[in-house]
Amino acid sequence: MPTSKAASLGDARGDPPAARLSAMGHFATTVATVLAIVLLAGGAWLARANFDSSRRTEDASDRARSQLSLTTKLLSTLEDAENGQRGYLLTGNVRYLAPYDAARARIDAILADIRAEPPLDSGQRRTLNDIQTLTAAKMVELGQTIALAQAGRRELALQLVRTNRGKGIMDTLRVRIDALGSNARAQLLRNRSGISPILPRVAAVVLGLLASLLLAAVAFGQHRARLAVGASLASLQRFTRAFGLSQGLLRNVSGAITFWGAGMERIYGYTSKQAIGRNSEELLQTEFPIPQLEIEAILETQGHWEGDVVNRDSGGSALDVATQLTLHEGTAGEGDAVIVFDNDISEARRAQREQAWQGDLLRTVIEAAPGLIYAKDRDGRMVLANRGAIDLIGRPWSEVQGRTDREFLADPVQAEFVMANDRRVMEEGQFEELEELVGSDADGPRAWLSTKTPLRNALGVVTGMVGVSVDITALRRRKTQLATLNAELSNALAERTAALLQRDLLLREVYHRVKNNLQIIDGLIVMQARQLEDADARAALLGLRNRIQALALVHHQLMHSKNLKTFDIAPFLKELAGNILEGAAERGVHVSVRAIPLEVDLDFAVPLGLLVSELVTNSLKHAFPEGSGVITVSLDRVEDGGIALVVSDDGKGRSPEDAAPGRGKPGLGTSIINGLVDQLGGEQMIGNEHGTRTEIRIGSPVHG
Repeated sequence: MPTSKAASLGDARGDPPAARLSAMGHFATTVATVLAIVLLAGGAWLARANFDSSRRTEDASDRARSQLSLTTKLLSTLEDAENGQRGYLLTGNVRYLAPYDAARARIDAILADIRAEPPLDSGQRRTLNDIQTLTAAKMVELGQTIALAQAGRRELALQLVRTNRGKGIMDTLRVRIDALGSNARAQLLRNRSGISPILPRVAAVVLGLLASLLLAAVAFGQHRARLAVGASLASLQRFTRAFGLSQGLLRNVSGAITFWGAGMERIYGYTSKQAIGRNSEELLQTEFPIPQLEIEAILETQGHWEGDVVNRDSGGSALDVATQLTLHEGTAGEGDAVIVFDNDISEARRAQREQAWQGDLLRTVIEAAPGLIYAKDRDGRMVLANRGAIDLIGRPWSEVQGRTDREFLADPVQAEFVMANDRRVMEEGQFEELEELVGSDADGPRAWLSTKTPLRNALGVVTGMVGVSVDITALRRRKTQLATLNAELSNALAERTAALLQRDLLLREVYHRVKNNLQIIDGLIVMQARQLEDADARAALLGLRNRIQALALVHHQLMHSKNLKTFDIAPFLKELAGNILEGAAERGVHVSVRAIPLEVDLDFAVPLGLLVSELVTNSLKHAFPEGSGVITVSLDRVEDGGIALVVSDDGKGRSPEDAAPGRGKPGLGTSIINGLVDQLGGEQMIGNEHGTRTEIRIGSPVHG
């Protein structure tokens, strides 16, 4: 075509008509050029207007997509936070607070992104404000319930959850986000319907073609080439705008990255400048589940492969990624590019691993725990049982799962009792601790202390019950045996107490009768003494009377003591000295008694009382010829822990002849005193300064 056109133009230059035609052609060319310029200017204006309109529309569409993506991500993150809260409230496991805290941090970032994105219109602004307000309210509700649980008030926190206030917030939030999504989709639809990217371009192309045809045939061919390139570039631009927002990349068949999406930068932290030109597998240190050669073969044969891989981000952290590879073939039929889409599923994988770990931990704890652990649904069907429960039932798990106690327990009465307890716990929704009889051994039914609590779902609705039972059969039987032994012991103790009371009564009666008999003897001695004319004989009988009174007083003290075995010697000595002085009828003589509190028994009190009686009587008989004086009786402890009895007077004292050792045969009183001192295992010392002083040291009394 150019050759023939050039020939035609050569012919025209050699022929006058042709010259005229040439002039006309030149004029026409000028006109055509002007028209072409006008057409080109009109086409340029139309293209520019279309481009500006398209750009504004694309910007609005991008903002709509971004806001829809952010609010959808916000809703998903709130659901993660809510799941962490519910898990913590239901189990008390602080592990559930980790996803809650992570979600809370992400929510703050998402809200900041939402506020940074300008709304399309006032209606969208109100919707976004509502979403932010609802999000803040939801976070307050979550934080409040978690704070209550951490303060030990988990039941109150669960009650707040059951009010469904948080659910109402989430439902309203979903409605707002759905409305925002509907508005965004409507906006996108209006953008697509309001823009015809083909007609303006066709008009521009037609104008260009007309201008090109007017200018030259060669320009027509060049214009066609430019048109094809422009169409390809426009298509590529549209693809780039859509693909650039996604979590994707393009690489050639050798692995070199040719395009790096903004979503990939968010996942891995590498910028487009850092990634383009690098081998994707080397950059991300990809670990494939199968050999890479097999994946390349699948791409060649099937054109697509997807699976889970492990990639590393710019910080070296491993990420679980769901990836899709799609082969894009060139015009020659060879695969010259691979489209890669990645989705970070690390959080989901971590949650799955955490859930699996918690499940393993729960199974281990249940199996290792002593006693029985079991769970039943609302109809009383068994849904969980540890080894202890299965062993007690005596059937394999396949014959227990999904069945009620009535179907697998051997004793129907026990089964009905257990099921009635379970129904009461679920209907009342209250924790309960009770005793149950399940199973039996050679000695009778087995007893269990069961702790049962209702099982609730996230909304607080009772869906079943969980129970823990501990075998208390041995304890209960020991309690029964102990109760029997206690009854027998109580009977024996009552019999022993009655015997002791009887013995005390008899002892009091004996002491009383001995005292009465001694008083009778004392009366007889007094009567006998009155009939005697011999003064020495009368004095001897009266001395015997003092000894009998001392014995009677000992039995009187014992009869009134608490234990009938011992009594305090101090008041006894005071009363004994007063009785002796009263019987002697010595008005000018006074007796002073000072004694420490000392518990004594019969074997100690009798000889001590007789000693005091003999010594006081001797002082009354020999120390006061003038008929006046003071007799002092004292009982004290000494340094070695023993007892010192001192009886002294301020009378005339003993004469040197009487005090000389070995002088004559001792009298009856002296013999009695010496005998009593020996009986008590004591030591006697007699002084003769300012009267007579007799000190007797004896050991401290020991009670049997």
